[in-house]
Amino acid sequence: YKPAAQAFRIVLNAIENPEWNNLSDEVRSALLADEELTYSLIAESFLEAGEYADARVIFQKAAAAGSQQDDSGWLDFQLARVDYRAGKYAQAQKKLESYVQQKLNFGGTTPYEILQSLMESATAPERSEPDRPSAIARFRDWLSDDPDNFPLLSYVADLTRKKGTLDDAAKLYEKSLAANPTVEVYSKLLDAYLRLQDSEMLLYTLTRVMTDVRSLEPFREEISQIVANRELLESLFELGRTNVEIDGGDAQTMTCGRLAVEAKRFVQADEFISQLKDEDEQLDLYVTWGLQCLEDEEYDKAVKVFCKTLATPTGQSNEGVLRYYLSGALQLAGRTDEALSEANAAASLVGDIPEVSLRPYWIHYQAGNNDLAQAGYAAWLNKYSDDYSAPG
Repeated sequence: YKPAAQAFRIVLNAIENPEWNNLSDEVRSALLADEELTYSLIAESFLEAGEYADARVIFQKAAAAGSQQDDSGWLDFQLARVDYRAGKYAQAQKKLESYVQQKLNFGGTTPYEILQSLMESATAPERSEPDRPSAIARFRDWLSDDPDNFPLLSYVADLTRKKGTLDDAAKLYEKSLAANPTVEVYSKLLDAYLRLQDSEMLLYTLTRVMTDVRSLEPFREEISQIVANRELLESLFELGRTNVEIDGGDAQTMTCGRLAVEAKRFVQADEFISQLKDEDEQLDLYVTWGLQCLEDEEYDKAVKVFCKTLATPTGQSNEGVLRYYLSGALQLAGRTDEALSEANAAASLVGDIPEVSLRPYWIHYQAGNNDLAQAGYAAWLNKYSDDYSAPG
């Protein structure tokens, strides 16, 4: 930050004294095309470099350039940050409490983080507990007065969760989701229900994740905890079975199928996926399952999954692609003749798709049939060498 501040001093000098620095009107106009943003960037650098007096002056310049936020509120917030870093705690707290009372929210959770630190410094010199009741009480009062303030709601929820009041935290996260359904809030809500061991709400939330986010990938940590807890996983499966009997819906069935795939529970995965009424969802989960088996180097299982998928109505309508996947699994399982048969069938079914037409020669290569592989690759390259339509 020090070198950044030094470099920005040169920029400031050039902007303010263009004739001394041979700065053309064109370049100066470009630098100040968004004057507020330029000055805010420079002020941030001064703040991080510990040059608080200069940061204060440049934040004032940014405010004078015109803010999309409420001007006084924005400037008070930035000056409170400067005061806090400069050790002027009383001034910082006064400005930030004004920010809260004005029901502003453009600062995200930063104002509340600073306020929490300030309140603790006054009441607890050691500051060993970041969620002391006195601080939480103040934040809850502010939230009661400004219930639609999403950053404040999120911050209070986090404080409540850290304190261990998980039921209350879960309720706050539910409100957060209603206002702003983000991956981060879903993750924290899943964590709360995991720690509560509330399998019913956990399955309900996971199902919402599958519906809203369409993936469990952002929730690797939470899914790993669920998969590792055999008792909890069985409870989720049992709930999934019961709910299907009650409402016949697909959503929780799909979630249980995905969990079974993650847990490598072959029988349960087949049980739930085969019950799905949405054929596209069923196909997607079967393919995900098969590819997961390949990734885990469980090639015989992958063969079984792709064969089962081919037997479904949706599988038959996607026969070419599935036989392409199956051919790869067969070869990796050491079944070269069957793999070649499936690869040739896939190529004839899908038409002129470069990746699929290459598969038979890949199988020859994997099987050590180098002459056949080389001839096939050469012919393939000759045909597709000018095709740049896909990275592969």
